[in-house]
Amino acid sequence: VYLVADAVSSRSPRDIELALERMRAEGVRVVSREMVVFEWLHQAGDDRFRYVRISLLGTEKLDVSKLPDDLGTMYVASLEANEPQFRQVFATLAAQPDGAVLFHCTAGKDRTGMVAALLLALAGVPRQDIVHDYAISAHYLAPMMRQSAQLAAMASQNPRILALQGSPAEAIDAFLEALERRHGGAAAYLRRIG
Repeated sequence: VYLVADAVSSRSPRDIELALERMRAEGVRVVSREMVVFEWLHQAGDDRFRYVRISLLGTEKLDVSKLPDDLGTMYVASLEANEPQFRQVFATLAAQPDGAVLFHCTAGKDRTGMVAALLLALAGVPRQDIVHDYAISAHYLAPMMRQSAQLAAMASQNPRILALQGSPAEAIDAFLEALERRHGGAAAYLRRIG
């Protein structure tokens, strides 16, 4: 028996925690929506489904002690340091002849946010709309952030990581500013990196 933890709700986080503990004790396998989706993709048995893992935060294991103090700095650094990975993301997206493409990351705001911002900028969406779209993520991601065991474990190793959990407008705005100022915009950046 599997239980998708993201679908469990209650008036109190403590009640959710107790319910999940009890389920585990009874032999229920507790999973997340993301785990289910990725496991299905690996087992789909259909050529239309393919899983591609591309890290936009470097190719080495993330060292939380070396994280910057703010997300904007991290996003701008990623734009510069991970050009081969950005090239691979957009080559993968462009290679899909039809159907849909799902792109995601752990929290759904950092790597996903950078790719979405590039796609929206490429489509000509006004910068203030891209920034608003990114910033509103904080509202929708807040419950997950409060309950994330992975985030809690990372924060116990380095409390600075808590400053990186939101989606402040200035973070993606700094990314878009660097994209425009240093590279001439999304189209010019993507042409230059191949």
